[in-house]
Amino acid sequence: MTASNPVVDAKTSEELSVECARELFDNSDSGDMHRGFLKRAADCLRIVPPTPEISAELALIEATHQIYRLCSSLQITPPLPLEIRQNRNRLDIVSSIVYSTKSPKSLEMRILLDVGRKLHGLDGLSAEQRKVDMSVRAIVANWALDCHDIKYSIKVCEDMIASVSDFSRMNASQKSTADPIILKRSDEAWLICVRLVERSETGFSDYKFEEAFQQKLLGFLLEKSEPGGMAEVLELARRSFIAKSLGNSGTLASSNYAACLNSVTEMIADIPEAGQDLRGGIRSEGVLAKHSFHASDVEQIGSTGPYLLGSTEKSSEKRRLIELCLNLKFVASCRGVFERRQEQGVQRDVGVSNDTLLVMLAGEHYKAGESDACIAILLNVEDMASVKSFFDSLLPCRMNDLLAVYFFSLRCLSSLVPSSKRADALSRMLDTQAIHLFEYVDSPPIRKAIFACGESSEPCIALKNCLFYSSRTQSTRNEKIYRDVINAASCDDILFMSDKNYQKQVVLSIARRPNEFGLLNDVLSLSDLFGINPSTIACTHIEWLFCSPNASVESLHHGLREFGGLVAEEDVRDLTSVKADVVEAENTAKLTVYYSYLAYRLSMDEDVSQQLKARADLLQHISSSKLLASLYSVTLDEIIDSNYSNTGDLIRFYEDLLSCQKTVQGLVSLVDVLEKMRQLRFLDIFKDEIELLERKTFNTLGNLALIAALTDYFVDKKLENVEFENEEMDKIFEDYKEMHVLAQWVRHDRILGIAELYLIGDEGSFVPVELRKGLCAKFLGRIDTSSDTRQELERMMNHLQMIEEMSELQDVYSSADGRGSESLPFERVQQFDCAFGDESECVTLCMKMAIAGTSPFLLAETCKLVSKFFDGSKLFDLFELYQNSVLVIIGLPTLASDGSTSENHLRAFRRNIEREADTLDRLIGVVARYNYQIHDTNFEGDDWRRNEDFANVFSNVKARVEDLLAKIVEEGKGSVSPELRLHIIGLLKTYFGHENVSENQIQLAKVDLVVRDLWNVEVSDADASDSTLFVELFYKLAGMSSTEAQSDGLKALISSLSPGFLEQSSLARCNSELAIVAAKTNNFKLLMDIRISADSFGGNPFENDVCNLNEEVLLNILRQNGDKRREMEWMKHSLMSNNAQRSSEACVALLKLASANDSLLKDRELLLLAAANNLSCQLSKLPVWLDVVATVTSPPLRANNVGEAAYLGKYQEKLMNRMVIELILDSQYTRAFEVVAAGFRISPTLLCGIGVRYGLLKGYLRRIASSGEYAAVGMPRENGVQAEDEELQRGRKFMAAVVKLAESRSRMRRTTGLNEDADDWDEGETVLQALAQLDRGHGR
Repeated sequence: MTASNPVVDAKTSEELSVECARELFDNSDSGDMHRGFLKRAADCLRIVPPTPEISAELALIEATHQIYRLCSSLQITPPLPLEIRQNRNRLDIVSSIVYSTKSPKSLEMRILLDVGRKLHGLDGLSAEQRKVDMSVRAIVANWALDCHDIKYSIKVCEDMIASVSDFSRMNASQKSTADPIILKRSDEAWLICVRLVERSETGFSDYKFEEAFQQKLLGFLLEKSEPGGMAEVLELARRSFIAKSLGNSGTLASSNYAACLNSVTEMIADIPEAGQDLRGGIRSEGVLAKHSFHASDVEQIGSTGPYLLGSTEKSSEKRRLIELCLNLKFVASCRGVFERRQEQGVQRDVGVSNDTLLVMLAGEHYKAGESDACIAILLNVEDMASVKSFFDSLLPCRMNDLLAVYFFSLRCLSSLVPSSKRADALSRMLDTQAIHLFEYVDSPPIRKAIFACGESSEPCIALKNCLFYSSRTQSTRNEKIYRDVINAASCDDILFMSDKNYQKQVVLSIARRPNEFGLLNDVLSLSDLFGINPSTIACTHIEWLFCSPNASVESLHHGLREFGGLVAEEDVRDLTSVKADVVEAENTAKLTVYYSYLAYRLSMDEDVSQQLKARADLLQHISSSKLLASLYSVTLDEIIDSNYSNTGDLIRFYEDLLSCQKTVQGLVSLVDVLEKMRQLRFLDIFKDEIELLERKTFNTLGNLALIAALTDYFVDKKLENVEFENEEMDKIFEDYKEMHVLAQWVRHDRILGIAELYLIGDEGSFVPVELRKGLCAKFLGRIDTSSDTRQELERMMNHLQMIEEMSELQDVYSSADGRGSESLPFERVQQFDCAFGDESECVTLCMKMAIAGTSPFLLAETCKLVSKFFDGSKLFDLFELYQNSVLVIIGLPTLASDGSTSENHLRAFRRNIEREADTLDRLIGVVARYNYQIHDTNFEGDDWRRNEDFANVFSNVKARVEDLLAKIVEEGKGSVSPELRLHIIGLLKTYFGHENVSENQIQLAKVDLVVRDLWNVEVSDADASDSTLFVELFYKLAGMSSTEAQSDGLKALISSLSPGFLEQSSLARCNSELAIVAAKTNNFKLLMDIRISADSFGGNPFENDVCNLNEEVLLNILRQNGDKRREMEWMKHSLMSNNAQRSSEACVALLKLASANDSLLKDRELLLLAAANNLSCQLSKLPVWLDVVATVTSPPLRANNVGEAAYLGKYQEKLMNRMVIELILDSQYTRAFEVVAAGFRISPTLLCGIGVRYGLLKGYLRRIASSGEYAAVGMPRENGVQAEDEELQRGRKFMAAVVKLAESRSRMRRTTGLNEDADDWDEGETVLQALAQLDRGHGR
């Protein structure tokens, strides 16, 4: 092997070295290139001569080594070499190193830049290297800004801008073709610049931007941003602090995201853990923490008792967990009392002892009936005297004494148990029955143990208290009863004990008072000693309970339960004598009990007992109902007396009963009790009724007759106030519910009158059908015979059934699955409802359905229902309805097969409201477009035949409707208007593809329509079918035209012609004549439309060589009369002329007007045409310049919604681009800047720096030359805008014509440097020259 002839060639050697080095690099576990695999990888690369690929690999190894040293100095873990290679964005490694420092100043910028270049394999000066450097500097600046080191961030940002600017100037001086540096919105450099602008919006507390840096920053962003970013930068400048410092006083948007993030972070707090309960280790479930214990805390309340909170040790013995559980249960039971006392405002007196508080608490539980809680609390009271005082304060009765004995038994036994076992013993004792507990305390072993403790010990004192309370109620019983009677009656005790008669009077006086403390029971137990029959005492007490106003009903019930059975049979008869007193007391409840008691005791007499029971039941029924109680103000005796009066008085009596509340509910309530009231009789057991029974006779009038007489009033009242149209549905339901009730009682002769208002008619149609059917069924149920009333009701029921079926109709053919999606509207069904029995009105309604475009299936089904109701009437044939509807619309009833019918149904079409053409389009469209499908799976049996029948019927109807329309077109020429005839022709072609109608007929109808309306001239068939005659007619009409409407009519004539009817030359001449007429009639809009819309008129006369003379004539016409408006139109059309002399003359005239600042130059179209004729440079020096800028940069139409962007069209943008380039080439940089600023909707005063304006213009020129992916002003093009209206379309066509004109005027002036003979606008070349001119101007 020799050097000249190596075994391995250089390329292979390079590949082997690189492959070996990469393998060593990837397997290295350290970034130190002076040892290990990384050193070997570098040695492999140095074997062969350096190449670009080898240099890149060596640069990566050196960068890895530098990263290793930086990480080691910062005491952070360096990335592995393999991680560095596999990182898609290697600048993330630089970012992670920078963000690991406390201050970015601790890193040397030179080293970071070197690392960034080597990571990307860059060496030497290049655009890519500058981009990497810019990104590295941006990373450092971003971190400095995050660290609030504003000065250092701005310094790094200035270095970045200077570096990019130096590179750009170097490329410009060397005429380098390297790609310019463009900032994407995802680049670090873009982000730091935007952040600085945003942070300047709210300002910095320790730093203020210098104006020079502000301008430099904005200029850099505008010049270097990508095509879609310029609008974003300008918007940022518009709302930023920079813009504010330059004069913007508008509202600024705030975007301090860091502050928002800090605020959210501060709101995050750790949730504290739930604490443990007391030292026992079990959870308290938060019970202790939830108590306020009214004026003190838990420890103060519980420190005295052995089972409450306090020390965990007592008498050197540990408390057990069961004690703690008892404490918690005790505290929970006390919660309600403490909360009640706190709500009542009871505060604790600091000087009160805990024992006193516990006794008070026990008293609260006792009052609440919580005896268990009361005992549990008292067990924790240490002072035995306090407990005894508590029981002494209670009512001295056997129950309270037993409660005291039970407590002291528990206290006695628990005090004998050691404290360590006391909780368990107490728990067992609480589960033991009280009687067994008493026996245990009274047992000899316990007594012996108690006496052994000593007389002053707690067990002994408790036992003494047990003995006291057990014997307190065991004194001599008879003596006590005597003493109680004497004290209650306040009588002489000596006389009471010695005089038996006096004693009887005193005892009976006790019976005439409330039985307090069971004194009467004690007296009855000693009745033998007193010598009084117990029946007498009981009867006396019961009489007093019935008659005394001081005796309550509850005490009466209690007395009857306790003493009612003691009254003997003979004494019960004596009770009948007090009836008058009971009635006079006016206590219904007592009177009810009175009759009930008598009925019970006199049950042996069945008739009397039943009558008494009936009286009691009636009174109880009335008193149990609030409605009845308020309804009846009469007594029971008056009700009984009414049953013995004549029929008239009887009816008036019950009418008077209803007078206080004349409602159906009141009537129902009366009917419910009427039978009870009518069965009442006088009884001979009462003295006051015996005489009445002898001289009066019972009235036998039936209850139904009486109810019917009472019902008339309510029926009359309802019929007077029938109005359902504006009534709420709830009230309608309630009204029908009441009428349904009245229907069961109303007389037969009144049923039809009710039905005419409640079942049918205008008012009834607003009521749901099911309500009316229910009422009708109720009426039918009351009439059994086949009378006229029943026949009419059955007819109404059939009508309601028809309406119900009509409302449920669904078009089963309107969807593929046969479920239906269309039904009749409620208003239509209601109209049929109101037309009950009127066959002619129903036919009219069916025609209205056809005219309204109702589904054919729904119409057919409706006709079937109505025809069935009218016994199969033939007037509801489907085709006849469609035919009559069409004829009524067009006004040809004489063509109908049955002319008599159409005259009756003219009301079906609202001629003064709807247009004939629109109505026909709707009717015929529904018939022609209706797509019925036969659903095999949805029809069986009769349904299938119905489906098939409809298909056949509708197919026949559709064909006959087509024949009808063809007949109208053929025979109705003299009676049908041209407009309508033309519309019918269109319907035939659109829906039926009719070939019998020729184009000549269509054209004749169109021409006839226009000519007859504007000129009142008859048009023959030849005029519309022969092109020569038509042209003659057109010129004739043009000569007759003197108004703007007639010139528009000429345009309509041309538009109505069929394609190819006129030759191109004839069409151009007609358009020329039309333009002359438009000029004469001042129809300037039409004149401009003719020029810019050549395709719409079939030939532009201004571009036809044959018509040059006509343009000259046109311009002369426009200059006549010296009118300013016509002068302006002359100027517009002259500027648009292809004749150079005419356009030059117009340019001179326009500049003259501009110098004089004439108001004519406010016209938008004229200013756009001036810009298209390369007059921007001249106009920029005149007062009209601001109007020119506003016109060129403002959209022709604003956005529809407030706040939406207004978009420039592509043609208007092209014109704006030409203006900017033209001004820059003419060195008018300020004027060019004004145009661009206006295009971006930003005030020029916001960007006052030269660098900012230079950056904006340079960035704009570069975007003009871009690929077109973005619009120059960063706004969507026209294809992204929604559908345009007519005015917007016209504006777009005009702008297209203006741009086309500008292209024809594109010869550059001598200052451009282009060949003056060049015909085309080379946008790319002119942009390059404008950029060069801008650089030269900026350098100066």
